Amino acid sequence: MDTQNSAKGGAPLGNKNNVALPTLELKLKAYKTFCDHLAKGSVKQSWYYDDGKYMCSYQTLMSYIKESPVDFPAIQKEVAYSKGFQQWESVLSGSGTGENKNASTASLQMIMRNKYGWDKAEKEKKSSGNTAQDIIDVANGDD
Repeated sequence: MDTQNSAKGGAPLGNKNNVALPTLELKLKAYKTFCDHLAKGSVKQSWYYDDGKYMCSYQTLMSYIKESPVDFPAIQKEVAYSKGFQQWESVLSGSGTGENKNASTASLQMIMRNKYGWDKAEKEKKSSGNTAQDIIDVANGDD
């Protein structure tokens, strides 16, 4: 048993005492609230579960899912993520069509870029240096 982890504020690895959510029923209840949270367009990092007696963070729930994936239907989380995307897309759409005249396009752009990594792939491509395809593109005049 790893006692070093407890010195960092956590329980020893493999600890089964004082588990944040001790029953499958509680874990599934928390999972539902997690999926509801994602469906609103919120990020997983801002989710937590607190029913007055038991608490856990998204990291704890993710570890439960990893330990026992068959207990937590993946489709529910995938649909929740899709609903969250739809939520933000409707805000963007309303801003673009003029239905939501009060929307700050700069703020929306920043939210979408940070939340969904829209420009991450482009930044990684630019920072990766010359690839074989880059060289071929330049040689063909396609840069």
